[in-house]
Amino acid sequence: MNKLRFDKDGCEQATSSNAASKWSDDDTCVQIEQFTEAMFDTGSVSYEKHALFFSFTGVVELQLPDGSFHYLLPGQGAFHASNQIHRALTKKPTSFIRVLFPKSVLSPVPEELEWTSQAIVADPYLTSVMELIDREMGTHDHHRDDSLSHLSQYLATHLIRTYSILKINAVVKAGRAEICEIMAALEYIEMNITSQIVLSEITQRGSLSPGLFLQAFKEVTGQTPRQYIINRRIETAKHLLRRAELSIDEIAKRTGFVDQSHFTKAFRKHFGLTPAACRRG
Repeated sequence: MNKLRFDKDGCEQATSSNAASKWSDDDTCVQIEQFTEAMFDTGSVSYEKHALFFSFTGVVELQLPDGSFHYLLPGQGAFHASNQIHRALTKKPTSFIRVLFPKSVLSPVPEELEWTSQAIVADPYLTSVMELIDREMGTHDHHRDDSLSHLSQYLATHLIRTYSILKINAVVKAGRAEICEIMAALEYIEMNITSQIVLSEITQRGSLSPGLFLQAFKEVTGQTPRQYIINRRIETAKHLLRRAELSIDEIAKRTGFVDQSHFTKAFRKHFGLTPAACRRG
């Protein structure tokens, strides 16, 4: 278990070597922490800063201030507003990034912007930026600081434009039951990513008809269930390729592909290069 302690300002500081990399911006005081295959339980806490979690592998269980629970799946994020009690925990090793924003960065005009803690289900732009941040956190050249500074600024601008309290209300109120059912389906997919997943098994778990389920699924994720499952397997495999101790055949099996050949074909179609070439590059 990756135990976390808290400094007097309420900001988490990892005491485990599982915090693979840390970075902070001297000008804005934005902090980025990269965790690899970590386990943790924050307990019920609040931050002096706004916090953004983004998962790459594994599932993070989140309890928001209203007491509701959400499951942060790979490729999804969660925003925790400053001074709001919440809890975050994992039950299996998880790779994720946490970004801490001073309130002045996300609320340059305090009287105009308010924030609330919330799960971020599907946001392709956020995913792209967090993948770039994850990659830069693993580099150590002289461009790293400038790149991470720019990326954190882009990220802050995106959060302000997309997730301020005034803009999120309409999203939360629309189709809440459908979103909850799709979230349950996404959790099921993630828990069974190494197995052969049959669509009928997913649709039968909820109350939506197959047609409504497919419509809601695409609205939430931007993909069909089949596309989502394949992409999740490939994205998970891409992340695992960074672990040199795992062979490509092992990674193929861990991510639900029939064999290494099937995995290589799907990976090349998705990224335009083989898993071996991706690992080398």
